[in-house]
Amino acid sequence: MASSTPRSCTPERSLSRGGEACTAADPQYLRGRFAEIAAATEEAIDLGEAAALIGLEDEGGGRVVDVLGALDGLAEDARGAIRCARSPADRLDRLRGIFAEQWGFSGNEGDYYDPANSCLHRVLERRIGIPISLSVVLIEVARRLEIPLRGVGFPTHFLVASPELPGVFIDPFHGGLCLTETECVGLLARLTRGRAPVDARCLQPVSKRYILGRMLNNLKAIYLSRGEYERAIAALDRLLLLSPSAAALQRERGLLRLHVHDYSGAIADFEVCLAGDVAGEGAGEIEALISAASRRLTLRH
Repeated sequence: MASSTPRSCTPERSLSRGGEACTAADPQYLRGRFAEIAAATEEAIDLGEAAALIGLEDEGGGRVVDVLGALDGLAEDARGAIRCARSPADRLDRLRGIFAEQWGFSGNEGDYYDPANSCLHRVLERRIGIPISLSVVLIEVARRLEIPLRGVGFPTHFLVASPELPGVFIDPFHGGLCLTETECVGLLARLTRGRAPVDARCLQPVSKRYILGRMLNNLKAIYLSRGEYERAIAALDRLLLLSPSAAALQRERGLLRLHVHDYSGAIADFEVCLAGDVAGEGAGEIEALISAASRRLTLRH
């Protein structure tokens, strides 16, 4: 098994994405590039880059090239051991061992709701995270090693699956543990105390767009619980880039904008809701919110 220290990207290195060098630390660049990715087809989405953009913007800027370089370095560090594998199962076992034992990636059980756990660059630096961010690291390193892995949108605890090994699920949060479908059902029962129904769809692979949305929803929930409404709005901004027609998200952002006294922004959100498929009591509620925001805007001026 390879034992060299994972290399990091040098400051001079530049990886091109979307025709531009990913070296910019400007938050405007980060948001603009995320908008480009959000508008792309599923096949065109670079999960690692998009996840990096989420975390870097959330922490106020940084270089995407450094995050991608760190993923490249991890893949290069594991390449020799993976090349010697005798079968798909052996390849995956070797990668799981390197991920947890050699690199030391694990779940942050002591401070699960730290926003840094959802920021890819911080996960790579600290080697701790939550299930979905650790899964992104594993998926992206595996992709560079030509090992196909897919994210699984398991309730409350994101997992990874291998198309080459049906019925096998990987839990990066718990040391890359391999689980059977029966063990996944048991995990869900423990995590939810039996309150979440088991559905076969829980163990189906999900899209990269879904993964990005779930990462942003995690950040939004954390910031709402902390009363950091501007940061929750920033998460909603990017969720709406991924799902522009999501009326529920538009309404939620409008309500948060009202809360932070951004009445013009709130009116714009509510008008989009009203222009959509809203009828009956729902339309009346939105109209009332527009009227309330308009009155407050008038009083301000």
